[in-house]
Amino acid sequence: MDFTWLFKIVYPFLFSFVPLTLYQTYNKITEEKVAFLGTFFLISFSAFYSVMISLAKQQIAEIFFVLILLLIVDETLESVSKKLLIVIFSICLIFSHYGLAYIFMLFLIISIITLLAKRIIKRSRLSEKLNLFNGTFILLFLVTIMAWYIYISSSFTFAKIVGIGNHITSNIGEILNPLNKNPDVLKILGQKETLSPIHDIAKYLYQVVNFFVIIGMLKLIFSKDSNKINTEYKIMAIVGFVVIILSIIVPFFSSKIGTNRIYHIIMLILSPFCIIGGCYLLSFITKSLNKLPKVNINLKKSDKLKIITILVLVPYFLFNVGFIYEITNDSAPSSISLSLKNMEKSINPSIKMQLNSEYIWKEEVYSAKWIYKYKDHKYKIYSDELSGRYILPSYGNFLGYHGFTNYTMHNPTLIKKGYIYLSRYNTLEKTIEIRDWSGDRIAMTLFFNTTQISPILKNKIYSSELSDIYFLG
Repeated sequence: MDFTWLFKIVYPFLFSFVPLTLYQTYNKITEEKVAFLGTFFLISFSAFYSVMISLAKQQIAEIFFVLILLLIVDETLESVSKKLLIVIFSICLIFSHYGLAYIFMLFLIISIITLLAKRIIKRSRLSEKLNLFNGTFILLFLVTIMAWYIYISSSFTFAKIVGIGNHITSNIGEILNPLNKNPDVLKILGQKETLSPIHDIAKYLYQVVNFFVIIGMLKLIFSKDSNKINTEYKIMAIVGFVVIILSIIVPFFSSKIGTNRIYHIIMLILSPFCIIGGCYLLSFITKSLNKLPKVNINLKKSDKLKIITILVLVPYFLFNVGFIYEITNDSAPSSISLSLKNMEKSINPSIKMQLNSEYIWKEEVYSAKWIYKYKDHKYKIYSDELSGRYILPSYGNFLGYHGFTNYTMHNPTLIKKGYIYLSRYNTLEKTIEIRDWSGDRIAMTLFFNTTQISPILKNKIYSSELSDIYFLG
């Protein structure tokens, strides 16, 4: 069996246990239907089935993370068994993915601060006993994560985290500058410029679900009815809520890991509070309306859940998966699975770019495999960024590509001996994309016509209809 099927079948199959585990977790802190809808809300966010499907390490890490969440709220296991399992799952989390491990480390640090604070303020609302996040476990986790990332991983990830802090500090004065907001942040907030009127509806749905989450979190913090949720989970929810706020208001806070990924990770904890917040809002609205003369609205909990499901969750899901854009024949479809033909026909440059950056065509697979088999290793391969980052590594087993640059596009004669790889997008659209990077962030994207390198496109040695390879000798 081709090794790629390990990533296409085995990893997604294992990842499918994440929502099942979360349902069991939510069910222990809230009602069964709220737990189900909270899980549905989580999997409706596009990162769950688009971004995560390409992040094999994070898929495995999230399995251990949600198992930790389940241990935190579980009251059936013996104390010794829970402590042993959380140590095992936490160490596996460290080995699996640095980003998620650092976020969990943040939760633990805040927990120990809370533990120390309760000794000072004995009557604090968060003064209950911390069952799992005790000092011994937190110290063990911190020592393990620092040792692993400093010595085993050659301090790369540790230095990256330090770099994030330096980058944030140097740009802290740009908090209110909308130009420094990540496009994914604007999308999550429902403030991103839309491509069509239908997309406006999706924008408002994002605003509604985020408002529900905010209300749910305020209810958790200030309501006396949240005693069913234990202290560790409360702390993680509050810290996660703060992380999302920082991702939104602090420039470049989430750019290193990815805003969609951070939002998805935190929603592993906060998803049920979207439903809780929605129910509370409906209760508030009905109570306010009932104060009016001749108005008597009596909504049961099940009625509120039905309203939230029909008016918010189902449309939110259908918009995110791209179903609405497909059935309305929208000019800006979002799903390659549902709208491949419409995306091919689109004249919108951003849609074309999305399609060709997320979808590898069969012509490109054939050409990448061919150059892997027949290339002379002493020569370089020149390509655009999309080909160098996705096509050539995936099917050509080639990582050291040499991308075209602004300089070489204007001076193609500077390209010396080597192979010129043109993808389907390059040949069909006659366009080459060049990205100017500032650290891990794209500072500028430039587009050039392939005619600018026509002087060196003389010796074609391979063609699979729409993907060509030239040799410059």
